[in-house]
Amino acid sequence: MNSFDSYDFLLLPHGGQNHSTFDVSIPDGVQFDNTLERSIYYNHFDGFTARSTGGLDRTHSYFAKLGIKEFVNLVTATDNYSPQHYPDGKSKEAAPFIRTWMLASPTFKGLRLALSESSRLLYGEKPDVWAECIKHVSLKNDHIDIDVSLTPGLNVVIGGSSSGKSLFVDSVYRKIVEQFDQSEYLSTPYGVQDIEVDNPAGQAPHYLPQNYIMKVCDQRDKENKIDDISILRSVFPADVEESREIANGLSELSSKLASLIHAVKEIQSLEEELLRIPKLSHLIVTETIHGNPPAGYTKRSDHGIVQLWPAVIQPTCETARRY
Repeated sequence: MNSFDSYDFLLLPHGGQNHSTFDVSIPDGVQFDNTLERSIYYNHFDGFTARSTGGLDRTHSYFAKLGIKEFVNLVTATDNYSPQHYPDGKSKEAAPFIRTWMLASPTFKGLRLALSESSRLLYGEKPDVWAECIKHVSLKNDHIDIDVSLTPGLNVVIGGSSSGKSLFVDSVYRKIVEQFDQSEYLSTPYGVQDIEVDNPAGQAPHYLPQNYIMKVCDQRDKENKIDDISILRSVFPADVEESREIANGLSELSSKLASLIHAVKEIQSLEEELLRIPKLSHLIVTETIHGNPPAGYTKRSDHGIVQLWPAVIQPTCETARRY
């Protein structure tokens, strides 16, 4: 493997239906650590090949066990060593070849991306209709040069700080909906209002500006909430019964917290009263007290012990027992 380090390549092991690969490639009785297996697939294999999509249940189960099923996907390929007979199989009895179509650029980078996202791969006959998308964006003048081709699926704009990522996305959206009046880039010399967007579907995308996301994530901002995002309300409609249960649970929790805080304050108050007594042991005596203390402040027990200040001691004990 080290000899390939100087090259940009794709490594796709063949997982054919009749080959001893993947789940049965290790002899019986040999333990192979799952962490090592997972590392090999993550770091070396971009996907795997087979003649068709059938007979791969054990392979998919094996990848699912390793937790890599969503990242290591199939691209169909013939096992015929003769290009003249492509794409027929090596065996005349082999099942018909199943083609793979990908929603990505027809490059090795596009293939690598598609193999990591199963939603970009289709198997069988050529699809009649491809997903419509924004195909191309361009803007060129003395201050800026944009020439970007987009593909179906996820497109990510990557760049350093202040490299124009937000300007690009914001201007594409505003060009489609024809609303440049609120663009913060309108007063710049970039001429964003002249941007050209090839949008054959004519669909208006949902746009969440970066500043708005920051406001939603700011817990101190009470005006902008995640529930206000229209696309989220459509995808995750509110459940009235669930919302009611959540509200009742929060109300009950608030009530219990209030009771707990009240109990803590009461205990702290009683502790302060006890601290005013120099020595608590001096309140309990074993000898007869001569005199006539006020009624309610003395009580003789069965053992002849005189107890003082029940007005303080008894409530304290009751409170401690309750909490």
